Amino acid sequence: MSVKKLAVVFAPLLGLIFAGAVLAQQGVNEWLRFDVRLNLQQNSGLSVEEIHEVALASGVTQFTRIIPTDRLEAIQNVQVSQLSGGGQRGFVQADTGQDFTFETKPVSASEMEVTLHFPPNNASSTTFVLRYFVAGVVRFYGTGDWLDWRPYGGSAPGAIKSSTIEIRLPSGFTKNQLKPASTGVAAEAFVPEDNRVEFRANNVARGDELEVSLQFPHGVVAGTSPAWQQQADSLAYWSPILGWGSLAVALLLLLAGPLAAYGWWYWKLRIAPPKAKIPHHLNLPPSKLSPAVAGMLLDGKSMPRHISATLLDLAARGALHAFPAQPETNPLFEEEAEKERELAFDLYGVDQNKAVRSYEATLYSRIFGFQGSRKRSLADMRRALFMAVPEIKTQIEADVAKAAVFQVDRERVRRQYLAFGGAAVLFSLILGLVVLVIFSRFTYMVACPFMGVAVAAIAFIAAGYAAPKHTVVGQKHAVRWEAFRRYLKDMDTAAAKQAQSNYARLLPYAVALGVDKGFTEKFAAVKTPAPAWWSIPPEKLPDTSHQDAHDWVSARQRPQAQQQRTKSVIRRLGEPEQMKAGLPLKEIQPEFTEFLSQVAETFSKAPPMDETELPEADLTGGRK
Repeated sequence: MSVKKLAVVFAPLLGLIFAGAVLAQQGVNEWLRFDVRLNLQQNSGLSVEEIHEVALASGVTQFTRIIPTDRLEAIQNVQVSQLSGGGQRGFVQADTGQDFTFETKPVSASEMEVTLHFPPNNASSTTFVLRYFVAGVVRFYGTGDWLDWRPYGGSAPGAIKSSTIEIRLPSGFTKNQLKPASTGVAAEAFVPEDNRVEFRANNVARGDELEVSLQFPHGVVAGTSPAWQQQADSLAYWSPILGWGSLAVALLLLLAGPLAAYGWWYWKLRIAPPKAKIPHHLNLPPSKLSPAVAGMLLDGKSMPRHISATLLDLAARGALHAFPAQPETNPLFEEEAEKERELAFDLYGVDQNKAVRSYEATLYSRIFGFQGSRKRSLADMRRALFMAVPEIKTQIEADVAKAAVFQVDRERVRRQYLAFGGAAVLFSLILGLVVLVIFSRFTYMVACPFMGVAVAAIAFIAAGYAAPKHTVVGQKHAVRWEAFRRYLKDMDTAAAKQAQSNYARLLPYAVALGVDKGFTEKFAAVKTPAPAWWSIPPEKLPDTSHQDAHDWVSARQRPQAQQQRTKSVIRRLGEPEQMKAGLPLKEIQPEFTEFLSQVAETFSKAPPMDETELPEADLTGGRK
């Protein structure tokens, strides 16, 4: 929204706020003296004389005074004069705007404006005198009558150096019979004579408020209670009751609303935890849920790592094998090629029938094809596997739905609570504004209870969103699987040594439950053998004898360090019995860890663009 639009929106509001001020735009720099003399008559009428000694800006031609009228019945006989050169120049009441004229007009139901017109000002200061008669200003009570007056209107129209407000009564009283009081800016009260009271204030800042009051014995002045007195008395009586009552109700709602929302959630929405005591750690999967389903049970949604865990679970169950890809050329004579070659892995299909679940069958077929291809490169399959992630996720979610572990209508419940709670918040705000408009004359705190209602409604919305994601069955599964996840996460080397035989079975669950970081390293440290699936299936072993392998290594055309690395590779290729028994996990840890990393990246990160998909200029380096 532009500045101009903001000005249009807020200008009326700002006008209401500052309506009681004598306009600074009329060129009044400050009030040197702002004195008010109130002379109470025997008939309860009030003669008022205001003396304004002001410092005006050069060239100013008018002066405005706004008088509050909400606590009186009428203002009559307004007279205006200007003190100049030891004399006094009277103003004529006229709406012509000519020099030495003044005009009066109501600016609202509670204010009257008096505007003075005069020749352009050249003096450093000047004094204006306003005189008028006020009827119906005294409040009558049996315990004593009251005279209240706000000399500055709603607030001080500008800086005032000195101000004296004098109240003169028709007869004399003892000091004990007169009870002067003031509210707002500090004003010192004096009783210099038995029928006169003075209030003095100095250095009044613009915007400061001041109201002076005087209580005197009843019966001194004649008259009846003015019409506005009943409203003022009602306001004085009900304002504290409504204010403090509204505040108390608001605090009650602020406390009771969230507590009620919590109670509703606790008794109606929450699923109580299982009564059976669950150990902090469970060292085996607590049920037959697959790693993918168990991971989604605790995570609340299907994630790429659940698919990675499914691939490892298929390997652990004998559906496939994995092993580093073997170079097609003789590495003894391709030193530079080996330096540039990245570590790659092959997947070997072993038993498609072990991929029994729908998402397992989809994953298996995307790797090896429906024809059951026996060997595929993981790197070559990255794009196809990444594209299959949405389909596999959907099938995992369908399998989870069959397990009935999640609330089917959880989102519907959330939408219902959001709709009802949002409607309650909107209704409370609208109703609060209506009540504020009606009762603002008593106190603005009448809107507080509706704020409490809004907070309570927001608490119920939060209760709806805190509805449990699990069913009763799901909750029972979740607490047990959470204990199993803690076991995998908190596992130390001693526990890893005890669980050596279960490493291949536990690894998919560690990946699915997000606690696989450092998991393999703990088992490698206790000399755990590599999983049985980390090998080339027997029928795929190269036809290389033990002696041929050592003859290959014996070539002295490579540095010693590279010969040792090649011996390790050839030893695995030339000794089927050792491969069948399982190599130590620590010996193959770097390449095994790289394999796990590549599997995770396959399902979570889009593969880079293949060179064949690049523009011709990129393939040729800009050469034709």
